[in-house]
Parts: sequence; structure tokens; C-alpha cells
Amino acid sequence: MAKLGSYQPREKVEVPDNLYFAQIKKIELKKWSEENITFNWTFEICQPPFLGKRVWVWGTTGTVPTPKARLTAWMSVLGYGREQLVSDEFDTDKLVGAYVKILLKTWEKESGGTKQGVTDLLPMTDVDTQVLQGFLAQLPPAGPIKVAVQASAPVRAPVAPVYQQPVAPVVAQPIVSVPVPSVQVTPTVAIPSAPVVAAPVVAAPAPVAPKRTSSFPF
Repeated sequence: MAKLGSYQPREKVEVPDNLYFAQIKKIELKKWSEENITFNWTFEICQPPFLGKRVWVWGTTGTVPTPKARLTAWMSVLGYGREQLVSDEFDTDKLVGAYVKILLKTWEKESGGTKQGVTDLLPMTDVDTQVLQGFLAQLPPAGPIKVAVQASAPVRAPVAPVYQQPVAPVVAQPIVSVPVPSVQVTPTVAIPSAPVVAAPVVAAPAPVAPKRTSSFPF
């Protein structure tokens, strides 16, 4: 664990605000008061034009890893999740010697004047690591290069979406007025019937009794 120590200023070197590759040299616990305890971080810039010149810059974090704390953000870049920070296994000494990418920035102090320090740690990409190795190759060998790897968020198994059969929309069929063709009706013409002529009744003549030619009754 980081131990209580005193701040030891080094020779002042003008370093412009910028992004730099740096190595963590020290993490010290500083107790300003009973309520104000911080971690003081010391970084050595590891790229031209400061490569190999022992140019150091500093940053400060709190000691409580709240969700939005700078300490939590920095430790995430260095490969530690918040759950690990609150455990007894966390040890800042394990971070010493790791290479990171820092943001050096100058800001206005409330009491007046300006102050410069490390405000952010940024994740190292594969390209960053290759560039850093090229810089360090210009220095005498110093053992394996320990590059900080950002902690990944817990991976959750994807939940398969529930497929719902799409329902076909009900389309109202338009009512189409079909024109009814007009049918021409031929008027019925009454054909006069031929008059019924009653046939005349001809009376048949009564039979004529033959005349008697004899005086006898037979």
C-alpha cells in the first residue's frame, strides 16, 4: 500500500499542456488533515523531447472510490474495477512502473494564479503501445514494459429478442358503386283478339210421315 510521505519538489521544467506517455513512479498517501487525505501520483514523461531526462509531473486523487471520483476513473484505466478498489487485496504498489497516457493541463486556482498537473489518464491503444515501444527503444534496456490495460465492463449474455409474428393490417375494402346497366323495357302491346262469331244453329227438318197409299191400317 502507499505509505505516508512528504512532497519533494524537483527542479522546475516547463512542460506544455498536452497528452504524454508517462510511467508511474510513485503513489504516496498524503494526509492534509483528518478529513483531507489524498493520493499524490508522480509520473515521468517518456517521450521526446523529455525522454530520458527525468521530467516529472504530478497528479492528485482522493482515497475513496465513489462512482464519479477521479480515483475510480484512473483506476479503471489502470485495470481495476470499483469492486476491486474497496477490497483488501488492492495495493497501489502494484501500479508503480506501469506506462500510461496522461493529460497535463493548467488551470486557474481559486486563490489566484495557475497550477499545472495531471488531470486525466487515458487508455493505451495497440497503436499507442507500439509508439511507446519505439521511444523506449532509444533508452538502455530496463526490463519488460508494463502497459496499463483498461478494465472492461462486465459482459452480460445478450438477451434474445422475443419475436412476435407481425399482424397483417386490416385494410378496409372500398365500397365501389357498380353502375347497373339500364335495361330498355319493350312495352307490351295488346294484340286484339279476333271476334268470336257464333255459328248459326240450323234446325234439322222434322221427318215427314209417308203418305198412306192403302186404305188398310197397315
